Amino acid sequence: MTEDNHLKLFIEEAKLIQDIIKRMADNSFKIKGWTVALIVIAMIFRSQVDSIFIVFIPLLAFCILDSYYLSIERKFRILYDIKVRDFRNTNFDNIFKFDINTKINLCDILESFISKSIWIFYGSIFVLVLVFKCLN
Repeated sequence: MTEDNHLKLFIEEAKLIQDIIKRMADNSFKIKGWTVALIVIAMIFRSQVDSIFIVFIPLLAFCILDSYYLSIERKFRILYDIKVRDFRNTNFDNIFKFDINTKINLCDILESFISKSIWIFYGSIFVLVLVFKCLN
């Protein structure tokens, strides 16, 4: 293969990985929007139920789901960095396999679960719900 063909194949593979990263980031954004909407709805209907836990169920569920998407996004960012590094080092054997399977395990999800991007958003909603509960 010529160097031009290597470059074209690398660009296609990089675009494929970038599209996956973009989809995971978009999924995370949508999850955050759904979280706000469902928490507001749960707060409105909570007035008929004495338990505050009704509000925390969707909050926890979406927090875990967002952590899952973030862990997938992180894995693909690592894969992208590896592919770029291999291309720069002219290690073409690993680049053009188009193998983009990344294994996600519970440790990856838990690592994402304790990240700043998750806890700043979901923690602030948790605190706001507690403040709202104390005021009512």
